[in-house]
Amino acid sequence: MARFLYISFLVMLVAVECEAQFSAVVLDMETRRQVAGVAVYINPKGVVRTDMRGRFVIDGAFNSVTLVRQGYESLTLERSEMTDSIWMLPNGRSLDEVVIIGHRPKLGFSTKDKKFDKYNLPRNNSLIGGFDFFESLNFKKQKQKKRREKIKKILDKY
Repeated sequence: MARFLYISFLVMLVAVECEAQFSAVVLDMETRRQVAGVAVYINPKGVVRTDMRGRFVIDGAFNSVTLVRQGYESLTLERSEMTDSIWMLPNGRSLDEVVIIGHRPKLGFSTKDKKFDKYNLPRNNSLIGGFDFFESLNFKKQKQKKRREKIKKILDKY
């Protein structure tokens, strides 16, 4: 009988200790993702922050908590209202989209023209002294050349 009382006393101690710790995950209502960096103000005293996965643990007894984070509505919950998942509502003061436009600076001179003019060299775009094997396989360029010639004939007759 004494053994039964001892075991039941240990079970009650463990149950009381489990009741003193509460853990939950803070989630975003719109994106359904975890929210990191939420300040959880424990009433009557104490502050806990959520980790990168939105989880937090409260050790000890508490009456209510207030969850606060920039970009979200603050939320106050009583102990009886709390579940293992807490949903926070983003406030409407967020940016819908950001448009970034970049312009490439223009050079005051042409680097292509200067090199050939300095040495009086003819322009040769091929890699191997006048013949480029891969350029001869470029059928698109040949079609463009034929098209240019055709347009030139039409414009000459016009």
